[in-house]
Amino acid sequence: MKEQRILAEDRTRAPARVCVRVRGAAGEGDARVVGAGTWALRVTMDAPPARDEIVEVMIGRDSLIGRVRWRIGRRCGISLGEPINVAALLMGDGVPLRLNPTAAAALKPRRGLVKALASDGPLPARMLQAAVMLMLLAGGVVWAFYLADIAL
Repeated sequence: MKEQRILAEDRTRAPARVCVRVRGAAGEGDARVVGAGTWALRVTMDAPPARDEIVEVMIGRDSLIGRVRWRIGRRCGISLGEPINVAALLMGDGVPLRLNPTAAAALKPRRGLVKALASDGPLPARMLQAAVMLMLLAGGVVWAFYLADIAL
């Protein structure tokens, strides 16, 4: 039986009951976090901000910038611009919410192959990546011709 690895940072979600302040274009209001993830918060408040509005979420001493992704009734989902430590959010004041740079770098969204090849990394690294990709492609073509020759 194969062992399936589940990355903790991809699965960090927790129910929460934390009071915060949300500041948007229409003003500022109290909110309660009812769900938290590494990259998002689900909050309930009297007058939630509009969808796609940029908001500032103030949690204790920390201030986080995010975008409202959805709004239904008194609830809304806020996508954060940086990952947070959900355990620290649940513990309350005194614990920093922001992850250290090493942990935050590990949680960055993965990019596709084309974006990785077109990145602004060092030129020799990009050239090596392109050469490896071309060799793999050529090997696949040769293998396909080999299998077609055997089939005849």
